[in-house]
Amino acid sequence: AVTLETLATLMISISDNTATDALIDILGRDTLEARTTHNKPFLTTREAFSLKVDADALTRYRDADAAGKYDILTDLNPPDLAGFTGEPMALDIEWFFSMNELCEQMHAVKDVPLTQISPGLANADRWQQVAYKGGSEAGVLAFVTWLEAASGEAYCVAVAQNDPDAALDEAVLSRLYRNLLVYVATLP
Repeated sequence: AVTLETLATLMISISDNTATDALIDILGRDTLEARTTHNKPFLTTREAFSLKVDADALTRYRDADAAGKYDILTDLNPPDLAGFTGEPMALDIEWFFSMNELCEQMHAVKDVPLTQISPGLANADRWQQVAYKGGSEAGVLAFVTWLEAASGEAYCVAVAQNDPDAALDEAVLSRLYRNLLVYVATLP
């Protein structure tokens, strides 16, 4: 049997989409929508991928009112993964969070051990505690890191980059983010 902890670990540590969708199903869309203002409907990864590769469903979804969007989601075909080209697709079909919201969410789970599996781009040796989650797809890259110094001072560093026209250079944003984390480590 797969536990909730296993699903959450897979979702956090390797961005496992199947685990993410299982957790969304278990928790319920309405529970997640209550925690966000910009994600209604709160899409599963399967729904997002299905919309991105089905031009007709995507057009209907974009044109629908709130209730109509939920109706469209019930009739989606499974995504045709051959439709993914490595180029950005329909970046309006995503999960949307401000940097403050990402930090609020990370603060809420910073003490959960599975958020500490990977320090992401932070040097864990410089910190008492590091909690991290990142995510990406063509045209989208996001990192959020909760850091606590030995002094007890806490920081949240979040960044997201989107480009609807081109795949992102992950190495460039990663280098900038790593440098920002090094700078934060020098703060009093």
